[in-house]
Amino acid sequence: MPIDSDEIRDGLNFTGPIMSDDMQMGAITNLISPIDASVAAIRAGNSLLIYFNFKNIYSIRSIAEVNERLIRAMKDEELNMDDVVACAEKAEAFRASLVNPL
Repeated sequence: MPIDSDEIRDGLNFTGPIMSDDMQMGAITNLISPIDASVAAIRAGNSLLIYFNFKNIYSIRSIAEVNERLIRAMKDEELNMDDVVACAEKAEAFRASLVNPL
């Protein structure tokens, strides 16, 4: 049974971003490409995806490929645009909370 991130958020009263582990680690890439895993991670409720590029196994180009795949997933309605916007807003609010204005 899949984990429902809304139930977790409600149960913990958590409103912040959910962050993935490294999307290029073997536990993921042995099952699915890191590019397709990005869509699955967003669908699972992750707001931030981590790409570590350990030992330069993947090039920086892979991030552009992830962006292209996520855009295609939104166009194909594989991802709900409102959900993606909500993820982006949570990520931005988290980033803003880390910045100490002078």
